[in-house]
Amino acid sequence: MRHMMRSNREYGFCTVAMMVAVAVPLARADFSMFWFTLDGGGAQTATGGGFKLNGTVGQPDAGAASGGSFKLSGGFWPGIGGSGMDMCPDRSKTKGVYKPGHFVSVTLVRYAPNTTYDVELLDKTDVVVEVATLTTDDMGRAKATVRIIDCSGAPHRLRNRVCDVSRSVKKDCEA
Repeated sequence: MRHMMRSNREYGFCTVAMMVAVAVPLARADFSMFWFTLDGGGAQTATGGGFKLNGTVGQPDAGAASGGSFKLSGGFWPGIGGSGMDMCPDRSKTKGVYKPGHFVSVTLVRYAPNTTYDVELLDKTDVVVEVATLTTDDMGRAKATVRIIDCSGAPHRLRNRVCDVSRSVKKDCEA
């Protein structure tokens, strides 16, 4: 029995000594914070059968941050699935052209790929006449035709609320 007690004390001492040996270097270790993180989010799409898969590996800082007049979009696939890609690139254009039969052809060019936008058609008093929902293709393009009741509200404008862009509809509205 005496031999067992001595062994337990020796084991207890060894355990404490090991804990101190590990704790002291850890307490003195230099810790650092990296300027980047690896986050989930974004999407690369694969489809087959009735299934759709979106995924990204090693995506840095997915999401959007803004302050004042600055906006930062992060990630490999920002804007897809609602993350922070610049949905309104500087070179993007919203175009509208009157077509015969009380129609307006609406075109989006150079917008964020695979992203949905609501484009409003406004009359000359800024009343919303119609809203077109367009989803851009892989190249950031989309096209839709909107029917207007009559030309009395002409000239009309298109407004992309997400991008805070407004543009006059080209040509004359034909009655």
